[in-house]
Amino acid sequence: MPNVLILEDDLTLSDQWQTALEKEGYAVDCVDNVSAALTLCEQTEYKVIIVDMFLRDGAGNLKKEGGLTFLSLVYKKKLGKKLHFAKTIAVTGATQSEHFLYDPLESARSTAVDATLRKPFTDAILIQTVRDLIE
Repeated sequence: MPNVLILEDDLTLSDQWQTALEKEGYAVDCVDNVSAALTLCEQTEYKVIIVDMFLRDGAGNLKKEGGLTFLSLVYKKKLGKKLHFAKTIAVTGATQSEHFLYDPLESARSTAVDATLRKPFTDAILIQTVRDLIE
C-alpha cells in the first residue's frame, strides 16, 4: 500500500482527498503545517506528497512557512533516503493576478515538482495524477 502525504490547510479538502485516495488503497497522512510534514517525512517513506503551495492560518492570512517553504526544504535536503524517491504534486487555487506577478503553478513547474493541479479539481483527477506518478 503506497504512502501519500497531504500538506493542505483546508481540512475539508484534505479529508475529501484522503477519503478518495484511501478508497483506492493508498495509506494517507494529512497535515496542515510544514513542521508536521517534515516530522512525518522523517518517519515514513512516502511515494507521493501533495503540497498546497500557499498555506493560510485560521484568520485566512498566509503562513510564513507554507508549501513553497516545504518544497524548498525537500529539494535542498531530500530529507535523507525517505524522500529520495518521493514524487511531489503542487496544488493551488491561486492564479496570476494583482496579488501574484506570476502564475504560481508555472513557477512550480519550473522547479522539480512532478505534477501540478489547480484547485478546484475532481477526486478522479487527483487519483489519476497520483497513480500516474507511482506507476
